[in-house]
Amino acid sequence: YERYDSVHPAQMPVLTCENLIKVLASSFHQASAGHNHFGNIYHISTDPCFAPTALVPDDICAPPSEAATTAMITGSTSLDMPKILEDYGHMFEDTESKDLWADFKQGLLQVGANIAARNEKREFPFRSFSPEIIET
Repeated sequence: YERYDSVHPAQMPVLTCENLIKVLASSFHQASAGHNHFGNIYHISTDPCFAPTALVPDDICAPPSEAATTAMITGSTSLDMPKILEDYGHMFEDTESKDLWADFKQGLLQVGANIAARNEKREFPFRSFSPEIIET
């Protein structure tokens, strides 16, 4: 926790069990759903003049180094990876841990059902954070 706090851009909350859960949940979200969302916009970032992530004054396109960095980041996060809803029971040694994973997975399935219900009302469904497509 102290190491994470030393590199995190914002001040971390005091270490409690509840705050640790929040920090871990946020980290898991960034490492899975965040990468999934960014990987889904890869096609937008392939053109350094369409949606550059950095600009030099009077230029209309990203500098070559920025375009290359963006291409490497988006390219590596857009590869197919194992889905978060796959069976990871083999990674847990004891029954309690396996049960916690099963409960977590059930919670993810409920989140997916909620997202699907909301998407039925949308003209353009938003699927980036649907557990069915989130990768680990």
